[in-house]
Amino acid sequence: FDYEGIFNNYRNLRIKLLGEHQVENACLAVTTIEVLRLKNIFISERAIRKGLENTFWPGRLEVQQLTVNGKRLTVILDGAHNPAGMKILQDNLAQLKTKRIFAILGILADKDISKMVKEICSVIDEVVVTKPTYYRGADPKV
Repeated sequence: FDYEGIFNNYRNLRIKLLGEHQVENACLAVTTIEVLRLKNIFISERAIRKGLENTFWPGRLEVQQLTVNGKRLTVILDGAHNPAGMKILQDNLAQLKTKRIFAILGILADKDISKMVKEICSVIDEVVVTKPTYYRGADPKV
């Protein structure tokens, strides 16, 4: 993606993070770096590019490849914890070219469970609901 900044214009910036919203997040990071320049803190374009390219956020549309009983499976780990995060997950899952989507879902009791489930159910074929071991884990019967 390209970014027109306060001091510089950056062409062909690259990120590995999945999701269109991550481009917006990357732009915000570059804006923050440019604002730091006003405080005489300078970060090189090379460092910016390297930082963006190497950013990894475990549990946010994290893709893992597994082989189970000789079958290759793609597993996507995501820690969406509110309706907006679940909507982003739903949008990205909808873009997958796959036959079926299975989900394992565990939500904390203090979250908006009904809205979260509503967001994700439109794109999954089967779901297993479980209770997180965390003390705030929601009962799967809810």
